[in-house]
Amino acid sequence: MSHGLTDSDSFDAVVTPDVLDTTYPTTVTAGLQALANRTRRHENTLQNTGTVVSETDGSIFPIAGESSTLLIPELGRADSLRASITAIVSKIRGVRYLLKSYAWGAQQNFMNVPIEPVCEHDGSGGVSVPGTTWVPDIASNVISWIQQTTPVAQPILIWYIKGLPPTGTINQIACQIHPAGGHSALPGSMPTLELYRHVITDTPTATLVASATDSSATTGAYQAIHTINNSSFTESIAVNARYYLMFKGETGANALTSLHLIASQISITTN
Repeated sequence: MSHGLTDSDSFDAVVTPDVLDTTYPTTVTAGLQALANRTRRHENTLQNTGTVVSETDGSIFPIAGESSTLLIPELGRADSLRASITAIVSKIRGVRYLLKSYAWGAQQNFMNVPIEPVCEHDGSGGVSVPGTTWVPDIASNVISWIQQTTPVAQPILIWYIKGLPPTGTINQIACQIHPAGGHSALPGSMPTLELYRHVITDTPTATLVASATDSSATTGAYQAIHTINNSSFTESIAVNARYYLMFKGETGANALTSLHLIASQISITTN
């Protein structure tokens, strides 16, 4: 049957039923159009597409006097149908808040990763419990890990990423550092942050997923508090794997001790 409603994309067209009472044909159509608009809005919310409007925008609340109370209409009249549509449109508003909570999960979310080292490495000699090459420090209530040596190879600190969702992607790694002052030039080997995937099988393997090397162009920029990051990769989270971050401190020519590793962060997108 014919109808005067608009439609778009792939959701089913809304059809106006035959009404013998011709007193309210326009309000019936308006109510059904409201349902059509809301259906489209929920689909847009779930898919992160379409135009976002306020909760009281006229395009999704076209019926005057809309109430959040469910109405029990008198049967057999067009105005009863209008009242029922009004109640349904109002009820969908509450459902939309639930849908939004799921839609935000498909957005990019930043996740702070506490630096809780499981081990350190002096770059060449071997692995040990943190506290020699790297030691904890607190200054002005800011907790950090301080590089104590400048070995030939870069000193390493490793910590696991905890609390990852079972599905989704990792698409950014970052850390904040504060190198010591007094560098005569940039270090020969600049600090680097790396992300590893450790697959848990009978023959476990660890694979480098992404890395970010300090790109400071001057000693002034390098010696200020700054961030090292990489957002040009996508890693699908594997359910049979653990992920960890590895930080490699400065070394080589012009390297100094007392680099502070302050914080780390990743960005994830959930499905």
